[in-house]
Amino acid sequence: MLKIRSVRFWVINLAIWTMVGTALSAQLQLEYVVRDVNLSTRDIVNVYCGQFTRAGWWALFTPLIFLLHARLPLQGSRRWLHLGIHFLCAFGVMAFIYLFRITVFYGRMNDESWEQFFLYALVNFPGRNLFDLPLYGVVLLVDYARSILARENDTALRESELRAQVVEAELRAIKYQLKPHFVFNALNAVAALIREERHGKAIDTLAELSSLLRTLSDAPSRDRIPLEEEVAFVRRLLAVEQVRFGEKLQVSFQIAPECERALVPSLLLQPLVENAIKHGISKRIRPGRIVVRAERAGSQLRLEVINDGPPPVRQDDALLVGGVGLNATQARLARLYGRDFEFKCDLDREESASVRIVIPFQSAAALPAAAPAASELTHAP
Repeated sequence: MLKIRSVRFWVINLAIWTMVGTALSAQLQLEYVVRDVNLSTRDIVNVYCGQFTRAGWWALFTPLIFLLHARLPLQGSRRWLHLGIHFLCAFGVMAFIYLFRITVFYGRMNDESWEQFFLYALVNFPGRNLFDLPLYGVVLLVDYARSILARENDTALRESELRAQVVEAELRAIKYQLKPHFVFNALNAVAALIREERHGKAIDTLAELSSLLRTLSDAPSRDRIPLEEEVAFVRRLLAVEQVRFGEKLQVSFQIAPECERALVPSLLLQPLVENAIKHGISKRIRPGRIVVRAERAGSQLRLEVINDGPPPVRQDDALLVGGVGLNATQARLARLYGRDFEFKCDLDREESASVRIVIPFQSAAALPAAAPAASELTHAP
């Protein structure tokens, strides 16, 4: 929005009133021509000087009217009182400009007293000077519209900030939801390795767990990241889970090369994979498989997580996924993409389940590749 003290405001203000002064001068000169009144060069100069002086005063009064409107807005319970005050101010501005113009550009005659001069000015006051009255109203309405747009912009900005805070809070909730039960399960797996005297594997698992949690804690709260970063995080997560499940957990990543730099919501796949392990693999006696698939279809990116095992349990028509739920993931996608996404759960099969997500394909190829974190450069304590 334009600020009264800004250079841009004054440039626009002076440009508009210059056009108004030109239009008023041309209209008055044309009127004299139509009435067949011969004007000397001095008369023409006086016409243009008078009208441009009139426009110049309005250019100076415009910010004052804006400031007055800020104190006496045309809203609220006292708007009619404020409107009456604005009408009196408009009449005062109109009278001031008229008296200035008639005094400077015309003046009183040699044999005319000041009383006669002002009486003559009063008699001729209505004429074209009443045009200044609606001019005040136009300026007032312009500032009224400006204030409405400013409020709408502020509201939109607050809503945008609120949506960003909601998305960040959801992302933080997903991070915190992952840590407790995942850490407990991983530590139990490490304890089992120590009991089996597989100390080297236990140390590698602790290093991988430390790296995973450090990456999770240190990662910036971005709402979208390249798919390759999300897949790398899921790979580390599944590497730790495979220590726990052993050969019972089989993993397959089917990521199309052109999809690696596609932007996806941060931690989008993590709750889906956790759900597949909790409700699918962990409930199987035989080995199970998790497939993470990504492919591009025109302007869309298709993501799918498939797992062997029974489908998730339903409770009050809500799908339970750890402590968050597939419905929370769907709500997060709705906040990020509006209606431009697809979220489909195929849970009717007896021995498998899948979740498919379709979002707009947005490439991160132009973004600089993130430098590897310190936790990714070492895997040993």
